[in-house]
Amino acid sequence: MTVSEIIQVVCAIASLIVAFLFFIAEKRQNNRIEKRDDLHYKQDVEAQARAFVLKYSCAQNEYQGDIYLLPLCVMAKAYKPLYPYSRLIYQEFNRMSTDVQEQILRLEKININVPSSDNFYDFAIVKLKEIIRSMYPNDKDIFYENGKYLERALINHGNKNVPDIFCESDAYNNKASAVIGQKPYNMSFRSHITNLLAYEKDKCPIKRLCSTETNLGKPDLDDEIIMSYLCCIIAEYVPTYTESAVNYYDKSDGNVDDYCGNLRMEDLFLKALLSIAMYCDNFNEYATGMISNRRIIGVDE
Repeated sequence: MTVSEIIQVVCAIASLIVAFLFFIAEKRQNNRIEKRDDLHYKQDVEAQARAFVLKYSCAQNEYQGDIYLLPLCVMAKAYKPLYPYSRLIYQEFNRMSTDVQEQILRLEKININVPSSDNFYDFAIVKLKEIIRSMYPNDKDIFYENGKYLERALINHGNKNVPDIFCESDAYNNKASAVIGQKPYNMSFRSHITNLLAYEKDKCPIKRLCSTETNLGKPDLDDEIIMSYLCCIIAEYVPTYTESAVNYYDKSDGNVDDYCGNLRMEDLFLKALLSIAMYCDNFNEYATGMISNRRIIGVDE
């Protein structure tokens, strides 16, 4: 090998070494930039999440802060993230990135896992009707046509405050009132609904509730909002009477019931979905299975 050839080999090796060193330096620089960007991104996510929590907390009265409705934000996203909800907290939560949403929930120690699907509501109705058929055999089906009156609580009445509905005092309320020496004339329709659902399962409570006379009329004859209200309360409470809900206790699903502000019909609708998702046995597994099969069974049963 001549001297010139040796010099060429040495130069080639030197060039490779220099190129390799440049590659290592560039990679380290890119890693530093990525770490810096990741840090800035995480800080930005944290800042957005904290700003959201502070915005919807209430310093004057803790329990009036809309932050107590945060679990319902998860349901608002699960139902339809692009729906124009009347509450700003639902709208703003749905505009956030997934990372920011998850950080908000972490800050508030809320852990609600629901399947991601355009058919979440359909799954919920199927599961609800399955439970009702099991617990209230031969009772009236008011969730026909994919629970249209339940959904109308949001679509037709979502921005309205939940109405105060009263009915004649029932035997359970009379008995409770007698203990403190009172003789009530009426009671909240909500309490009457839960009394019949809990204590008179074998007496077609849903059918009877549809024809109950209230201060606003009868659910099956008068203003639609009464029937929507009835559907929301039934959908919220029936899952809590299932066997899987008896021993359920998990504060990670939030404290919606501690909220002291005025509830709207859209809140009542979302509370019903939350109850179904939380208390219905194997709801996530069921919905995930339906998603993987790309089909929905029994939606209009």
